[in-house]
Amino acid sequence: MQRRLKTTQRKSMSKNVSKLVCRMGTMWERMGKQHENQWKMVQELIKISQSRNETSEDNHSNTKQLHVHVKMWCSGFQKLILHQKEYVKSLNNWLELNLMSIDNNLRDKASSQQKPQNPKIQSLLRTWQDQLEKLQEEGVKTAINTFAAAISTIIHYQSDEMQMKERCEETRREITRKSRKFEEWCDKQIAKRTPTDVVDDIEVIAEHQIVMEALKRRLEEEEEAYRRQCIKVKDKSLMNKKTGLSLVFAGTSERCRSLVFT
Repeated sequence: MQRRLKTTQRKSMSKNVSKLVCRMGTMWERMGKQHENQWKMVQELIKISQSRNETSEDNHSNTKQLHVHVKMWCSGFQKLILHQKEYVKSLNNWLELNLMSIDNNLRDKASSQQKPQNPKIQSLLRTWQDQLEKLQEEGVKTAINTFAAAISTIIHYQSDEMQMKERCEETRREITRKSRKFEEWCDKQIAKRTPTDVVDDIEVIAEHQIVMEALKRRLEEEEEAYRRQCIKVKDKSLMNKKTGLSLVFAGTSERCRSLVFT
């Protein structure tokens, strides 16, 4: 009777662990499909983002948030893999301890010629643990970290772009201020002008023209540099989205498939 009870316990244990393995496999399979769907969505977003020509405050803020979340993603991925390895290892140890207790009881009741058989679930868990240890997650971690580094670079490019835009706007404001000030001076001079003031006025006007021409040239140079920076940021962003995310989702999808087939 006791032997039958122990055998029933062993079968129940194996059945429960088998269910756990199947459900974890289903989890990784669904995660793999989600990563594949995410990559398809990213491809569509890349097409949409190609119409943007300059970085706004919202774009810059969103890029910073993306960088934070990608770093958290890498940390979470490492913890997930580590915890799964530890969990499977603990599960394997727990199963071995329980089977050892059952086998010892069976040996006490059985004849010396009978040898307890190891259940298939024990072999499955050992294989699962071995396969987990063999799987390489460094490729995925490297891909995520590389993508995070690329986003960090884009953030710096965007900052430079926004500073260039601010310099252009400041130069425009300076041109507007000097033009308004010159107009006010002209109005005052016309009201009180005498024949002897004409020579002095010509000199002031010539100086004003020189200053304004220099400011306009500076503005043209700043605007050209700003346009080049906008193109640079856009091209870098698109390139890193295509290559970086491609490597990330390819790695995570492959990792999920490996765990499903484990």
